[in-house]
Amino acid sequence: MKKATLLTAILLISVAGTSHATTNNTITIDGGLSDWDSDEDIQIDSGDTLYFTWDSNYIYIGWSGQDFSS
Repeated sequence: MKKATLLTAILLISVAGTSHATTNNTITIDGGLSDWDSDEDIQIDSGDTLYFTWDSNYIYIGWSGQDFSS
């Protein structure tokens, strides 16, 4: 089930994420979501939020919601 959720998230990024964020943005990897702009989030039906952005070197994916380990 966890793999299916992750694959769904990747599919959403490939379909909606690349056209959703309007500008690139470098994210500080610190566990917080304060670096993410409002145009970089994708609401998931379950109420969870997927974040997606990029810069010249990396693609960044963030998640706010259900813990995958539970």
